[in-house]
Amino acid sequence: MISLDIGCGSKKKDGCIGIDFIVNEDLDVRADLEHGLPFRTASVDRIYATHFLEHVHGIERLLGEIHRVLKDGGELHAIVPYFRLSGSYHWNHKTYWSWYATDTKTTNDILGTKYEMVWRKLIVGNSIMSSFVNRFPRLYERFFVPFIPVEELRFVWKKNSLIPSRKI
Repeated sequence: MISLDIGCGSKKKDGCIGIDFIVNEDLDVRADLEHGLPFRTASVDRIYATHFLEHVHGIERLLGEIHRVLKDGGELHAIVPYFRLSGSYHWNHKTYWSWYATDTKTTNDILGTKYEMVWRKLIVGNSIMSSFVNRFPRLYERFFVPFIPVEELRFVWKKNSLIPSRKI
């Protein structure tokens, strides 16, 4: 099983090939991921992106590249800062992530990819609030964002070649 940790920095996930642009001890492959992934088409089983996707200028291109290198049934596991978290507005963050931003139908329509949602969760410090926020995420994003702070958004997308293509 081939697993990648893209943008791994100095905290590469165990059992993964660590890929980053910045040289460090956990690095296995040095690559500028904004220009593609140096792997064959349909050669990777799983890709981890922990606090990395928000740093990418051409996120559409990278999501397309991730789709290209994943095998059918391969998964992208991502953790991004939630867009309302004050720390998400760092000068080196290029994209901002919400519940809507991880909607696979929109992503597939725009990019022509075939991702399906496996799982997603908004991470809140309070367990009672976490239950509410994750049970009613659209209601939360519409009315309660200023009152209940969310720290992260975690999601898993799976490549599924059976989804019909519909690039707009």
